[in-house]
Amino acid sequence: MAGPRKAPDQPDWSLGLVLDSLRSPPYEPQRLASLEDWGKKTLFLVALASGRRVSEIQALSFAGGACAITNERALLRTNPLFRAKNASSWQDHAIITIPALKQSDKPSAAGHTLCPVRALFYYRRQTAEVRGKQGAMFICFKKGKNTTAAKTSTLSGWFKSTVLAAYTENFSESVHGLRSIRFTS
Repeated sequence: MAGPRKAPDQPDWSLGLVLDSLRSPPYEPQRLASLEDWGKKTLFLVALASGRRVSEIQALSFAGGACAITNERALLRTNPLFRAKNASSWQDHAIITIPALKQSDKPSAAGHTLCPVRALFYYRRQTAEVRGKQGAMFICFKKGKNTTAAKTSTLSGWFKSTVLAAYTENFSESVHGLRSIRFTS
């Protein structure tokens, strides 16, 4: 009888390198970032700040009172129909609190450009027009087509492409080993 399957080893990657990348083009300055790039940055920072699985992040919503953003924090809730993997009923729709990073006097400081609350605020504002009635926090849209909620596989791809872009931008050598990065559901 075979034992439990071992998950494949994940390649090492540098969080610091990715965060440095998120402070520069194509993600900053925010007014020049595309909605796609800003969505990827927002996803990465929310995932990092919340420590949640991709399935939970996919279930986050801007609809109703599911998201409250202030200067100090973002309070997030998942879609009421979502049931988290391995969660007890009291955890299902607990509020996810993401504190804002302390802002320094310099607008280009890391605390400013890497603040997940700032990213969420700007992402919600910039996607409001294309989002229509779509309540999901992370959306996919193309001009002239209906806006849809991003699937977990899409969000995993965004996360992976953010890491790969940081390495491609900073190193000329191959990033082959990083192509197997997984963002778990």
